Amino acid sequence: MTDTRHRHRLIALDLDSSRLGSAAVAEDLRRVRGWLTEAGIHHVVACSGPDGGRHVWFSIPQGAPAALVARFARALRTLLPTLDHGVLLNAKTGAVRPPGALHRSGGHSRLDPAVHGNGGVVTASQTRRAARLLRRHGTTCADLEYLLRSLPTLDTGTTAEIAAPRSHVLTDAENVPYLAGQPRALSTAAAATLHAPLSPTADRSAVLWSVLLAAAVARYRLSDVRAWIADPGAHAMEHARSQRCPGEPHPRPRTVVEQETLLRRQWERAVDTASRLPSSERRTGREDLHARIEEITTVVAGVLAQAAQLPERWAGPGGPADHAVLQALCWMCLRSRQLEVDLDVRRWAEIAGHSRSTVSRAVARLASLDDGGHQWLELVAPSRGTRAARWRLVRAHTASLSAVDTGGTQGEPAPGFDAVCRAGGGVAVPARAQELSGDMSTLVTEMIVYEIRVAGDDVQLHKRMIAEIAAELAHTRDDVWTYRTGLGHHLSRVLWTIQRGASNEDHVAQLTGYSRERIASYLGKLRAEGLVSGVCRLRRMGSLRTVAHRLGVLGAAAQRAHEHLIDRELAAWWRDELVWRNRRGKRKPGASRAAPATQLHLAVGARPAPRTKFGPFPA
Repeated sequence: MTDTRHRHRLIALDLDSSRLGSAAVAEDLRRVRGWLTEAGIHHVVACSGPDGGRHVWFSIPQGAPAALVARFARALRTLLPTLDHGVLLNAKTGAVRPPGALHRSGGHSRLDPAVHGNGGVVTASQTRRAARLLRRHGTTCADLEYLLRSLPTLDTGTTAEIAAPRSHVLTDAENVPYLAGQPRALSTAAAATLHAPLSPTADRSAVLWSVLLAAAVARYRLSDVRAWIADPGAHAMEHARSQRCPGEPHPRPRTVVEQETLLRRQWERAVDTASRLPSSERRTGREDLHARIEEITTVVAGVLAQAAQLPERWAGPGGPADHAVLQALCWMCLRSRQLEVDLDVRRWAEIAGHSRSTVSRAVARLASLDDGGHQWLELVAPSRGTRAARWRLVRAHTASLSAVDTGGTQGEPAPGFDAVCRAGGGVAVPARAQELSGDMSTLVTEMIVYEIRVAGDDVQLHKRMIAEIAAELAHTRDDVWTYRTGLGHHLSRVLWTIQRGASNEDHVAQLTGYSRERIASYLGKLRAEGLVSGVCRLRRMGSLRTVAHRLGVLGAAAQRAHEHLIDRELAAWWRDELVWRNRRGKRKPGASRAAPATQLHLAVGARPAPRTKFGPFPA
């Protein structure tokens, strides 16, 4: 579950049926799978044993801090009554039986056949399949934080704030709860869901829950919802009208008593969930997510289209670094689905594939007006303490006139990613953006593109832009382009253009902004290293790793990341030292505190001395 540093690489949600039964587990499984799917987190579901319990697995290859996982576990525990969250709170010895392991009551843990198929037969190949799915579809700490923020109730660290309703809950004459306030119309998405025909494979329970939750948020009452059952056009109520039975071709109609029991139970849960939502989030979360994705995709597409129309801007001194830094910020905005991100210069350098000093200078150039009158990003909030500076993309053709001083590379890095949404209005996408969306290449890097299970061209463009930017950044980070000892990032741009389909020198020059003389020089160097062949028709060939090894730069990116880690540890060490120096009551050198001979001594354990990790700071 965790590595040697006690960072969670595997997350297992244990839904236990021993207390509330298998029906409660099924309901909680449906809810947690919906949240994970909405957040784009791929997961594996296993039947833990013969009693109806379930294990929901997903992986975080980079490792998640124990504190983050503990917050996530406590937040889920308030929403899922069947969740046994103890294993997630124990980063040292917490363990869950993997698929294929024996159960104490008999049987094995096996992949859920309703989710993964194959009849649920326990085989070695199935166990390997589960491991392969977890390796292939890993997630990140940023996605886990996004999921934590998206949950109906958040763990803020105080039980009282979690348990206290944020809306006043009243009861009618039948003792049925509802939210205080004037009823209003359902959201557009909820109204469409209510009347949309159901497919044969649709999860009717999930559809009913989404409509009931939207109705509770809109201040409806149960009497209003009951009227939908009699409406044949309200297809979302089909789960309350009938029940699917194994072996029967058609659903069995529910009796009036069964309808009322089911509807009242789900309505009470919907009102309870709606009462805990923050006031700014008492809308349909899926609708808000779609709007945010559309806006962010439009803004990033406009920025990338504008950059593609100005190839000469990236062909001059420092141009490749500027382009990589801009792409890294676009990638972070797309992946976090936020228009503003907190990003320290060292992490920015690791994403962009340049040194931190190069990135710092590139950020300063991008945050100022260039010769063409363009400003590409702007500072929202400067770095402060351990908090990184907050940056925002400048929308295409709306450059600000203010220049920004980034303060070199002396800003203190933030310990983790944090993003704050400042969504603004839309912006028209230039026609070149359509060319951009049609020119996306396949993702050839280990970075995972998380599917967003919604319809719409903006969402498809969102996914394709993530894939394209991730692929180009992975190419830019390769050791072979290391400055001075390597081939340099100008050659990186040329080879990437050839790799994407540029077949002759004129085409390469048009896309990169370099002169014919520079293109001929760069192609000569690439041919000498065996990375390009052909004259009239250029072809990408050779191994970048082989060339990096021959040039002696293999491992340069890893060395840079190691240096950044040392910088972070030194900064943390110095902060601990300052805390210790400012603490009152510490013993000073030479101060004698010998006790009188008549004083009674108690054998108690000594408190751990401060600065025990590294000792005093050498200053």
